[in-house]
Amino acid sequence: MDTSSGRPSILLLSLLLGTACGRSYGEEEKTPAVGEAYVDAAVSDRVRGAILADSSLRAEAETVRVSTQAGVVTLAGSVRTAALRERMQVVVRAVGSVVRVDNRLVVDPEATGERETMETTVDHLISDRVRLALSDDPSLAREAEGVRVLTKEGVVALTGEVGSVQAKERMGVIAAAVGSVVRVDNELAVRRP
Repeated sequence: MDTSSGRPSILLLSLLLGTACGRSYGEEEKTPAVGEAYVDAAVSDRVRGAILADSSLRAEAETVRVSTQAGVVTLAGSVRTAALRERMQVVVRAVGSVVRVDNRLVVDPEATGERETMETTVDHLISDRVRLALSDDPSLAREAEGVRVLTKEGVVALTGEVGSVQAKERMGVIAAAVGSVVRVDNELAVRRP
């Protein structure tokens, strides 16, 4: 205590406040898991946007999957050349909040795998909301797990298999009711009994 003024010193006050808040001096505050998931989703969205914005990578975006965990971005899928693989890593590394890039891209000049459109940030959000709406419906929750949702320019494509015509139709109606959906292409197949 500073005896000349009768007030505690700044150092003593800082130590007391740090202890009162439940942390030791120098201990880092941990981000909650929900916050980390939100930040990781935002990083993945920015990475997708950067890939789509790069004219040399736009065509490759259809064969690349992006995921983020704790700031580490994982690129999976294939690209046509080693130069494109390297360019992809450089572009992703330049995105803010990327801690590290785990580049698992395979060079395959004759890729024959299924090509899918990389969703923009807005389309990705629409797809997530459609998936949530389908899984929140008690009559569809079990079947919704096997349904693939992909959005391009607000048009939602539903693919996969369901157990009945009624489930297929209900999924189409629910997807169409989600905000920002322009149209639903319901390509769901009905399993034969």
